Amino acid sequence: MPTPRYLNMDSGVREAVKKQLLNEQNSLCAYCMQKIESSKMKVEHWFPRHSENTELQKEGEQKELDYSNLLAACKGIISIGSDRFEHCDTSKKNKIVSINPLNNIHIQQIHYGKQGEIFSKDTTHQTEIDDVLNLNIRELKERRRKLLTTFRKGLSEKSKKGKTVNLNAELKKWQDQTRPFCMVIISYLEKKIAQN
Repeated sequence: MPTPRYLNMDSGVREAVKKQLLNEQNSLCAYCMQKIESSKMKVEHWFPRHSENTELQKEGEQKELDYSNLLAACKGIISIGSDRFEHCDTSKKNKIVSINPLNNIHIQQIHYGKQGEIFSKDTTHQTEIDDVLNLNIRELKERRRKLLTTFRKGLSEKSKKGKTVNLNAELKKWQDQTRPFCMVIISYLEKKIAQN
């Protein structure tokens, strides 16, 4: 009997898996956190299905239908003129990464710079963020920077009008993780609260 494969799964079941992953991830890409929808996403296998290493190939096949190995991811391509930039799963391809967006310890080690950069306290994770997942490419950094700039400007305008800014309440609003690139705001607010 042939080994069950993700691509051989009934299309209705595959669609149900996509829908469930989107629901669990609030329609945000597991890696870059941009907004995604069912027609413009793919199901990422965190531990890759394919490998040139026979031992790893077997492990990939065993995890191919393991729901805990599946993530909703964006298409991972940004085209600007004739330039094409790959990120997230598209850049990752069949590489094995240690950073896991479902691991809270990994997420807690990540922070964001004012220019939209993503940093990790773990040097291996930083290399994977930069060189495997390509999450610090100019276009993604710029989207995060714009969101942070707009948010900070809004806080500043409230202060100028004499309104009290409750940073803890703002943080709570963003912690539901339903807004694209929300982690840059969460990181900023956590730093501000820690400084006060």
